[in-house]
Amino acid sequence: GLQSDISESDIARRNTICRLMEEWGLFEILDDDLEPQASMSQIKIIPHKEKGEWELIPKYHIGRN
Repeated sequence: GLQSDISESDIARRNTICRLMEEWGLFEILDDDLEPQASMSQIKIIPHKEKGEWELIPKYHIGRN
């Protein structure tokens, strides 16, 4: 596979996003040990209708390029 580096802050942001998605009723987290957590100042949530106003740049690519 492709080489990638995932940082502690990447994991913290992922965990915080998972927590938010659970609060919104999108899924249930089975393993409740999601540490570390990132502060909300590190996460920007944009409405879908505003998606076109932003340049979204993924840090990681999943699958083949």
